[in-house]
Amino acid sequence: MNRHSRDIFAQNGIPYIINVRFGDEKSYPFCFRDIPKDSILFVGALGTQARADHKTIFYSGVCTMIETLEPRALLIYGSVDKRFFELCIARDITLVRYPSQKEVIR
Repeated sequence: MNRHSRDIFAQNGIPYIINVRFGDEKSYPFCFRDIPKDSILFVGALGTQARADHKTIFYSGVCTMIETLEPRALLIYGSVDKRFFELCIARDITLVRYPSQKEVIR
């Protein structure tokens, strides 16, 4: 959701969820810019868990996102590192995990 749409939703009392996407640490400044703190954030984990280097990049990005944006809730689609649960509990962040379609049809 872009900032303009988010502003219109907020002005009219319409709840919204922000889908956050990022790459490595070079992308954090522009990917996390203009996202309000204490929001409900969504990230997709598909394609990030097969290789160790991808897992590391994803974990680092989510940790930085949490530190920077201090979300009230984090929604994750796909498999997730167990450390996210510990991190969210420690920071009093609601974590909701949605299984991927592949997981559901097994």
